Amino acid sequence: MTSQAMTIMIQGTASNVGKSLIAAGLCRVFHNRGLKVAPFKAWNMSSNSYLTEEDIEIGIGQTIQAIAAGSKPDVKFHPVLVKPLGEGKTELYLNGIRQGQYQFGDSDHQLNLKINEAINKSLDILKSEFDLIIFEGSGSPVELNRVGPDFGNMFAARLNNTPVFLTADISRGGALADLVGTLKLLSSEDRNLVKGLIINKFRGDFELLKPGLDFLEKHTGKQVLGTVPYLQKVNLPEEDTSPHLQLDQSTDLTYLEEEIENIAQQLEESLQIDSILNLARRDRNG
Repeated sequence: MTSQAMTIMIQGTASNVGKSLIAAGLCRVFHNRGLKVAPFKAWNMSSNSYLTEEDIEIGIGQTIQAIAAGSKPDVKFHPVLVKPLGEGKTELYLNGIRQGQYQFGDSDHQLNLKINEAINKSLDILKSEFDLIIFEGSGSPVELNRVGPDFGNMFAARLNNTPVFLTADISRGGALADLVGTLKLLSSEDRNLVKGLIINKFRGDFELLKPGLDFLEKHTGKQVLGTVPYLQKVNLPEEDTSPHLQLDQSTDLTYLEEEIENIAQQLEESLQIDSILNLARRDRNG
């Protein structure tokens, strides 16, 4: 595999902790700093999608992130899309091409090889064309009932020795324990890829939170790279809704510009952006 581009990855302790939003905000932050940025989500299950100008379906999250990065939505940003059909059935798309229906949880060796190839092919192209690739994980990296490779998380991170930033949603409560537990359940190899922790959706007095963050750093050996406030007025399309949502070239998404800029500003103020970029450079240079 080629290794020109820097890479970072936003993973989460669970679904809906804010991975997509933080990845989108970082796409805009580094785009504004003059880097050529690409989003990347190796594997994702989503009921909603965006139809590119090539009539290829990709996830709405990667569409928003592409806009944030100043790029056109492209299937290379999202090579594996799994659409739930109900009753345990799914529909699989690789690089925008429908592969057929599968029972959720199927782990077929030949199918896994095809998924592996699709991810590697997209990533190789992106690494030759961009300065920085911002990966987004899927769900949690320690789903203990998962069957087969975890294509959406540590499998993708290992491909390029990508530094991972693990995110937790503190508005739910138990976020610090979620971070500790997730790190504990990772293999030592994968745990070493985690270079920092992010607290998302914080409301309240930071001085009351700070002792917990100090304990977290001492207990895990991982630095807390920032605490992102709860953003109440964010208006972004959801990846999963009922009824299902499909956006396309005719959908007016111009309003996203202001939303994305506001998110990027919050991340600039809340996260150690220079540290994140330095970690990406350090891992690229070995």
